[in-house]
Amino acid sequence: MHIGPDETRVPSPVRERSALAESRVRDATSPEDPGPSPQPSPARERGRVTTFTSGGSPS
Repeated sequence: MHIGPDETRVPSPVRERSALAESRVRDATSPEDPGPSPQPSPARERGRVTTFTSGGSPS
């Protein structure tokens, strides 16, 4: 029962810090999102193409 009020008082500052951390992470992810996003796309396509080629070649 002590954990209830304790957790309620803790999340107050923790949530504020988490929000700031998420804000900074989102800021860094916003500009980086368009970067890594297109990279994984071709990377996955290349992986699928390699799988199809490998599976089609032996077949």
